[in-house]
Amino acid sequence: MRSLREAGYTDESAVVVAGNREILVAMPAPVSAFYAAYLDGNLEGMLSQLAARVAVRFPSYPTLLGIDAARVFFAGQAGVLEDLRFELVDVITRGDVAAVVWRESATAPDGALWRAHGVDVIRHAHGLIASIEVGGAAAPLRERVPRFASARLATPFAR
Repeated sequence: MRSLREAGYTDESAVVVAGNREILVAMPAPVSAFYAAYLDGNLEGMLSQLAARVAVRFPSYPTLLGIDAARVFFAGQAGVLEDLRFELVDVITRGDVAAVVWRESATAPDGALWRAHGVDVIRHAHGLIASIEVGGAAAPLRERVPRFASARLATPFAR
């Protein structure tokens, strides 16, 4: 299994904006560690923060259940966008839920400028992430990013 860095996410492509570190310290520990690993291009570090039966939901994709499904999905998405600049904008926490506001820009597979923003709603329990709901526009994903081949999933999806 290639790391995100090996698949094209590097310190140069996944730019760590100065404000990202300030937002990371305001997050609950597993959420902060998940995003820190993402920003560092560390797939296994991301996965280490997930509960065994994590539920992961992205716009226009089925809900994925379990670490194996998350691994296949995240690895498949690595390197799809070129020159990725990902910025954490804000975090709102209440109890076991964190809402993480983000924005990104990159070059899409068709060569056009890609811009997106959204809110990830993350539930955590017992020091691990139980679910990730990525909120953002589904249409650009359907229209401009290669479809994730759900047949490659190691575990079934829930919904």
